Amino acid sequence: MINIKVLIIGYGSIGRRHHSILSKFKKIKEIKIVTRLKVPSKFKLDFKKSKLIDYNPDYIIVSSETSTHYKYLKKINILFKNKIILIEKPIFHSSSLNLKNINNKIFVGYNLRFHPLLSYLKNFINKRKDNLLSINIYSGSFLPKWRDNQKYFKSYSAHKNRGGGVENDLSHEFDYVYWLFGGFKTTQIINKKISSLKISSNDHLTLIGKINKKVILNITLNYYSKISYRKMIIDFDKKSIHLDLINNKLLVKFVKSNKNISKNLKNYERNFSYKKQHEAILSKNYDNLCTIKDAMQYINITK
Repeated sequence: MINIKVLIIGYGSIGRRHHSILSKFKKIKEIKIVTRLKVPSKFKLDFKKSKLIDYNPDYIIVSSETSTHYKYLKKINILFKNKIILIEKPIFHSSSLNLKNINNKIFVGYNLRFHPLLSYLKNFINKRKDNLLSINIYSGSFLPKWRDNQKYFKSYSAHKNRGGGVENDLSHEFDYVYWLFGGFKTTQIINKKISSLKISSNDHLTLIGKINKKVILNITLNYYSKISYRKMIIDFDKKSIHLDLINNKLLVKFVKSNKNISKNLKNYERNFSYKKQHEAILSKNYDNLCTIKDAMQYINITK
């Protein structure tokens, strides 16, 4: 695809990130933005049927707050056919919502599938056969530090009815477990607010599950940790793997220490996985992208 016209719906931090990245793509001809925020008039587009049809975008990105995803996606899907749409994660804020009669190619923005260490890990696991025992995943950070330009209790993340909560904001962890290991079955879950943060959304999730009826899975997520961490520990009979997605380090430790593997991505750029995701979509290389079917599973996990 060349001379691509892009439409970005929603211009918060993630919408601005998409705009910044795509504006550097040579094949992008024009970018328009649907937002209530102040942006240069040359970028702004009203979300009206006539305006949308006249602009006729090739690539549409829905990056508005979670509770508005469904209404935007539904209208776009009715107005257009055979367009490429990327909707930010999570796809919807409620498991009762479901898009019918899909007329376009729709993908969900789980960009961590394009992180070099997760890509390496997927290939490594597929090529080496060993008895998998357990997977432990931990992700924690402090919600008040997430957005510099907004008080945390005013953000959509703080409000359950606007799609906030760790089960939505930190759902990358659900996605890469599905992507790496082919899914899991939940056996027990705690999903609630336990801190003193001024929010109505859930700030803690602990999920216990199984993969292939025998591999033990633990996922623990929170909004209240003052020390940020995002890591995965995978134990096999003959090796253990530690992945640190904050410091971008991977260690594979074997029973025989002379076989150990260590990878460290120095000066890793956060936009890298977003850029690779866009490149894959615009090159019609859809193999690693998250589908609607995949993304709907993650909403149902905690319901």
